[in-house]
Amino acid sequence: MEYKKLGDYCNITSSKRIFAEQYVTEGIPFYRSKEIIEKNNNQNISESLFISKETYETIKEKYGVPEENDILLTSVGTLGVPYIVKNETFYFKDGNLTWFKNFKKELNQKYLYYWLSSKFGYKSLILKAIGSSQSALTIDILKKYKLLIPPLPTQQKIASILSAYDNLIQNYKKQIEALQTAASELYKEWFVRFRFPGYQTTKFENGIPEGWKIEKLFDVAKIIYGYPFNSDEFCDDNSLNPVVRIRDILDNHTDTYTSESCDEKYWINPNEMLIGMDGIFHMTLWTGERALQNQRTVRVTSKIKNLSNYYLYFSLYPQIKALEQMIVGTTVAHLGDKHLKKITILVPAEKLLKMSYERLEPMMNRIYSLQQQITNLTQQRDLLLPRLMSGKLKVE
Repeated sequence: MEYKKLGDYCNITSSKRIFAEQYVTEGIPFYRSKEIIEKNNNQNISESLFISKETYETIKEKYGVPEENDILLTSVGTLGVPYIVKNETFYFKDGNLTWFKNFKKELNQKYLYYWLSSKFGYKSLILKAIGSSQSALTIDILKKYKLLIPPLPTQQKIASILSAYDNLIQNYKKQIEALQTAASELYKEWFVRFRFPGYQTTKFENGIPEGWKIEKLFDVAKIIYGYPFNSDEFCDDNSLNPVVRIRDILDNHTDTYTSESCDEKYWINPNEMLIGMDGIFHMTLWTGERALQNQRTVRVTSKIKNLSNYYLYFSLYPQIKALEQMIVGTTVAHLGDKHLKKITILVPAEKLLKMSYERLEPMMNRIYSLQQQITNLTQQRDLLLPRLMSGKLKVE
């Protein structure tokens, strides 16, 4: 098998530009890199943009829109994240997403998706990026990018084998999504709408139920800022210590390693909250492997009995996202200690706090367990992927 130019096998382009004044409050979803990354990681989209149905239909008629099995690739900033389009209606931002469409019959779209998803595909692609202040993959670079293209039946078999793993992974992700939705609805019903057990007979004082308290974040949670590792020491040698950077937060996984060591307090524990402090303030309850916490990330974990980390996550999420919109830096937004010290947490009365803990904690732990199964399947798939694509493992 030989390496061939990607541009010879599909049309590589961008989208019709959408201006800010064309956004509407509801209509057809409009995706940027952020939304594509969140969808790829089975995250709920944290912020939705829309264009009108009329604008969408006009663009569809004149220029076309993404169709099922087309591929989008993040091409500016966070590079190289592929997304294969499902049976869905949306439009996307020009510039930071590149669109692969009109595939020739010699290239299977799912094969290309798995190639771009693979570690060796990703690494070979990132090496092509240009730009000093912000890396980018231009359309010209992507057209000239070379990959192994075996005979079509082989591509289809490889895609079929890997799809079986992905189907199991998607099943677990759907279970996680259902648990996340149930936990979120419980939090909203009890602690936002105040329709908790016994609310009918509860007295309210200053807008909150009697016996509840408004506490400072630092009084109810342990706050740990990341260690300033030397980025020049970062490598991909997985025999060394794994390090979590901002870009790894949503993935709950890292491929960055270091020979440096530091205090035990910088090791991340399961289900501790991580928040990125630059640009987009990504948030997660960590379900990845035990790893070290890099600088410009903050770790938040409850230090109050019966105050679940899941409760803290739901309490903090809207406040952190509000800060993300408000904080304006010279180039990117920066979340600081001064901002976190202003955050408050509504803490319910002890009986209700215990009831919420008994409901939220099992859901959080089940999500962690499912994520471990996803990680194991992903590792198996990723070990299989290069062997199948290189021909070292025969495709039957």
